[in-house]
Amino acid sequence: LAKSADYEARAAVAGNPSAPPDLLAALTSDTDSDVRVALAANPGIDDATVRRLAHDDDDDVRAAIATRSSLPPELLAALIADSDWEVRRAAVPHPAATTASLSTLAAGETDRDVLKALALRQDLHVDVLRALGQSRDRDAKRTAAAHPNTPADVLSSLADDYHSDTRSQLAANPSTPGSALLKLAQDS
Repeated sequence: LAKSADYEARAAVAGNPSAPPDLLAALTSDTDSDVRVALAANPGIDDATVRRLAHDDDDDVRAAIATRSSLPPELLAALIADSDWEVRRAAVPHPAATTASLSTLAAGETDRDVLKALALRQDLHVDVLRALGQSRDRDAKRTAAAHPNTPADVLSSLADDYHSDTRSQLAANPSTPGSALLKLAQDS
């Protein structure tokens, strides 16, 4: 089946954790990305196969690898910094994502979906939230304004933000300091 003309049959083999490792490794070069995505989700693939798939040309394959529970730190960092937003979005929730990787991402990220994924992390380090709050990107600032762990000084500075949606998020955040709320109350 691994050499079948039917990509669904090859994907079934690729997703089977009981398939022999050499067969799974050979499927990393399958011409159909759906086969490689199935392979990326297979918990039985070895580290070499994970590494090959993390550098696949297809963004869906890299995104599938990014969701694996166990990834070498350097691969996870590379996936968080990937050029494709779907890969970054898939990698951001990974529990082993480092503060350094997430801070670097937060400082320059402009994709709304990636920022939403970042905002869903309740464990964001202060440095990441600071980077979001100081970003030039409207969505990044809105993310920082809504997050309950954003430092008070960052929240206070966001009270002067030009965008009303950022200020609205700030007004709804229970962590917003009283002085910032007073400033927001004076908005017209």
